[in-house]
Amino acid sequence: MTIAPWMNPAVIQRMAGSLLHFFWQGALLAMVAAVALRLLAKRTAGTRYIVSVVALHLMLLAPILTFVFYTETGQLASRVIRFISESLAPSSGVSHNSGTAVWAQWIVLTWSGGVVICAIRLASSWRLSQRLKRSAHAVVPDSITGMFERIREQLLRGKQAALLVSGSIDTPLVVGWLRPMVLLPLSAVTGLSEQQLLAVLAHELAHVRRHDFFVNVLQSCVEAILFYHPAVWWLSARIRTERENCCDDLAVQVCGDRLMYARALIELEQTRAAAPELALAATGSELAMRIRRILGRTTASRDWQSAAAALAFMLVWIITGFWQSSILNASSTNPPELLPAAIVLPSTLSSAAIVGAAQSIAAIVTAQPIPEEPQQLPAAALSGTEGGTRGSIQGTVTKAGTSEVIPN
Repeated sequence: MTIAPWMNPAVIQRMAGSLLHFFWQGALLAMVAAVALRLLAKRTAGTRYIVSVVALHLMLLAPILTFVFYTETGQLASRVIRFISESLAPSSGVSHNSGTAVWAQWIVLTWSGGVVICAIRLASSWRLSQRLKRSAHAVVPDSITGMFERIREQLLRGKQAALLVSGSIDTPLVVGWLRPMVLLPLSAVTGLSEQQLLAVLAHELAHVRRHDFFVNVLQSCVEAILFYHPAVWWLSARIRTERENCCDDLAVQVCGDRLMYARALIELEQTRAAAPELALAATGSELAMRIRRILGRTTASRDWQSAAAALAFMLVWIITGFWQSSILNASSTNPPELLPAAIVLPSTLSSAAIVGAAQSIAAIVTAQPIPEEPQQLPAAALSGTEGGTRGSIQGTVTKAGTSEVIPN
C-alpha cells in the first residue's frame, strides 16, 4: 500500500517518526508548563497566558524540529533503547524490516484523516461565524452606541470595531480580526442594566484589543494538527481560561464594580447557548471559577494534577519501552521454530504480529535507513537476447589447473 506514488518512503517514515516522538515531547512540555503555571499561580493572568501560549507554540515546534533533525533524534532514541535493552538482556539492536514502511504509511494516513476531520469542524465553525455576521443588523439604541464608542476609545485607542445586534445568539461574541465585530444579543439589550451592559461591552472589546480572535484561530489550527495528544487539549483549555481572566480584569477596571460585573455574567449565562468555536463569548471557560476569581475568592489550582498526569504519561512510555525491548530481545535470542501451518496457534500469530509491530515502530523511532530495493533487470537481459528469446553459451569446460577438456 502506498499513500501517494509521488511521496518518498523516506519522507513518510520521517513524518511518522516525528508524530511518534511528539508523544514523549508533548508530555514533557506539558509537565514543564504545569509546573511553571503552578509557580505563577499568584501572578497576573496575563503572565500565565503568555507562558501557556509559548508552551503551545513549543509543542507545535517540537515535531517540526524532529522532522528536520530526524536522524539525530533517531540516534538519540537508539541510544536510549540500547541502554534499556542492555539493562534487561543483550540485544542485537533495532533493524529495519519489511513492515516498517507499512506501519509508517498507516501512521501518516491515520494522522492525515484526523487532521481532515478537525479541519472540517473548523471550517463549519467559520461558516457559522460568518452566517452570524450576515444575520446581524446595525440597529442599536443610541445610548448603547454612545457607551460602546466611549469604551472603544478607552480600550482600543482609535482602532475601529463595529457593534451589531443579533437575534440568533444568546451571549455577546467577537467575530473577526482585521474588521472585528461585537455581536450583542437582544436579551442583553433588554435584560441588562446600563452598568452591566457597559461591563460586558468592555469584556468583548478587551478581546479585540488583545487580538484574541486571531490567536484563537491559530490555537485551533494547532489543535487540529496535534489532535492526538491529550496534553495539547489541556494546554489549549488553559489558554482559553487565562484569556477570559485577562479580559475580566480589563472589564473590571472599566466598570469599577466587581460584584456588578459578576451579576452581569450570571444574567448572561442563564440565557446562554452554544457559541461557535472560533468566536469569543463572554460567558465561556468555566464561569463559576471566573466569578469566584472576580470576587476575590481563592480558587483551587489543578496544575499539580496536570503535571502528575503528564508524568504518568511519560512513565507509561518508559514502561512501554522496557516491554518493547524485552520483546525484541526475546525475538532475537529465541527465534521461533518453524511449525506446520496446520498446527500454528492463533497465539503464535498474535505474538509474531506484536513482535513485528514493535520492531517496525522501533525502527521508525530510531530513524533506521530504508534498505535499497534490488534493481530488477529487464526481461530481455534475463533471457540473454534483445528480442527476449532463449539464448545459448558455447565453449569448452576444462579441469581446474589443467588444460584437459571435459567431454560432453
